[in-house]
Amino acid sequence: MQEINTIQKLAERFASIIDADMELETRISFTDINEKIDLSIKAGKVETAPEIDTDKDIFFELTTEVFAQIMRKEIEAFTAAGKADIRDRAMLDWHAGPGFKYTKMNAIYAMMMFFFNYDETKTIPLGPEYSRLVHGAHAIPLFYHLGFRSAWYQVQKGEKMNSEGDTNPFDQAFIIISGTGKAKIGDNFIDLRCNRAYHIPKDSDHVVWTDSDEPLTMIWLAWGQGA
Repeated sequence: MQEINTIQKLAERFASIIDADMELETRISFTDINEKIDLSIKAGKVETAPEIDTDKDIFFELTTEVFAQIMRKEIEAFTAAGKADIRDRAMLDWHAGPGFKYTKMNAIYAMMMFFFNYDETKTIPLGPEYSRLVHGAHAIPLFYHLGFRSAWYQVQKGEKMNSEGDTNPFDQAFIIISGTGKAKIGDNFIDLRCNRAYHIPKDSDHVVWTDSDEPLTMIWLAWGQGA
């Protein structure tokens, strides 16, 4: 029950930073010990209770070891939850419930960003040792909001970020912070250089790789409806 007690303490802390209009019904399950706890977020409060039969917006599942890693700050909860496809399994796995609505994504992102390892000043360590392999590259989600996403990515030699045909219905950008590489953006093949930003129009291919022994490191941004 140590994990459940910790979740209750995290809930108390999370209540101190949420907006009064945030609403979310969620369940957190520890799959290896078969323990569950429900959280109801409403009117600036976060109430916890044993498993109750109400429609949930989102379900979170993880093991006690993953939870311990998050608590030790060995990995960010948002990074542990990262998926290339909604059908993928993640360390901190999540899936929508019957109460899910897209308008609640902002609340779900807040859960991922701040609930499990909230600090007064949110600090996210960057580097491959803190990342997971998502979309073919080493990824660390950064800050999200409804209609906006950001992440740190590193592409190492022999890796390829995305595949041809992988497109998104919103605009994106790569900001190269170290290394060099190549990209296919739409029908164009371009060289990626450090200290340059590259726009990816919506519905365009965006495949990235490097032939250099030095990894290519970038900040990824996405914005607009669906981001």
